[in-house]
Amino acid sequence: MGEPLEATQNKRRSRSVSKKKVAQVKAKVVHKQRLKTIVVTGSRRARQLRDTVLQTEVITRKQIVRLSAVRLSEALETHLGVQVNLGAGAGASLQIQGLESKHILVLLDGHRINGRVDGVLDLDRFPLEQIERIEIVKGATSALYGSDAIGGVINIITRKPKQPFSVNFMGQYGYGDSHLVDLSGSVGFRVRGWSGLLSLSWFKHENWDIAPGDIATTGGDDSQFQVSGRTSYRFSKKVKLSIKGGYQLRDRASVDLSKRGGTYDRTNKTETGDLSISLNALLGGLTRLRWKTGITHFRDRYRNAKRNSKRVAKPENTYDWIMQSVAQLDIGIGNSHVISAGIDGTYERIESDRIKQGSANRGRIALFAQYEWMLHKPI
Repeated sequence: MGEPLEATQNKRRSRSVSKKKVAQVKAKVVHKQRLKTIVVTGSRRARQLRDTVLQTEVITRKQIVRLSAVRLSEALETHLGVQVNLGAGAGASLQIQGLESKHILVLLDGHRINGRVDGVLDLDRFPLEQIERIEIVKGATSALYGSDAIGGVINIITRKPKQPFSVNFMGQYGYGDSHLVDLSGSVGFRVRGWSGLLSLSWFKHENWDIAPGDIATTGGDDSQFQVSGRTSYRFSKKVKLSIKGGYQLRDRASVDLSKRGGTYDRTNKTETGDLSISLNALLGGLTRLRWKTGITHFRDRYRNAKRNSKRVAKPENTYDWIMQSVAQLDIGIGNSHVISAGIDGTYERIESDRIKQGSANRGRIALFAQYEWMLHKPI
């Protein structure tokens, strides 16, 4: 004879309750692991996410992979409070809590990024395959990073070698209204105190159109090649020197229609190069010195030509250089107090056909200091 109906129902209830408990336990474990994530943006020094004073949110590598996103803008637009806008020519920009892109500072491993066009920095310049995590600080952080960070900070942290030797390759192909090809790979090593990582990526996306009735394209042709590398040498357990560099070439083309019915062929070619050096040294006890300096170069060649026009459209060229150097000293006092102080110097030069005088410069030297007192252990 089979079991009584009441006994069968009780077993099903117990299985359901046990599954819920397992799911709750897993959720708690994941939450605790997230709180232990090391972040650097909110206080300019490495600390666990649960210890941060400013509201800091993180998009981890696991989340990026789970999203199956192709571009950085696709990963960010799924995050609450972040809005991504796709503009003609300028690429993908963002808003945080309603504040425009010009009020949001974007960093790459803590270094300022140049190449803004009309106040907009194209987020899709950064291949997702090379990103370890994205740190998002919402709200004003101008006390730490200056007036550029009134709306918040996006810090893109790139990947580092974690194994003695590793080779990674990823490829994607899509076909529908247009073709998509995305190839990337990396080679990394860790030998004693030496480590290095070399990454290559190539991306191509043909134009697409949601309104095939006209000649204009909704999304243009987009091809991108990038190579980047980083190497670090640890002289001892207390001193580490790192060098990082990269180059990117991006070419875009699309067809636009004006309100008066004119047809325009728009092309946009950009080149970006960067080189940086950083030093991290534990001077003794709880005193740590961090220094980093770097230079980035951005070149933009933009052309918007009207079809069947006798007037030849000249390309607009823009060159942008940023040099930045930051030195910071952290002094720990006991287990609850940390004093941080440093100097941050930035120089930027822009040469552009869009500027009346042809070029413009700006420089800034800032002293900063902060004191942290942890009154109790994090929950």
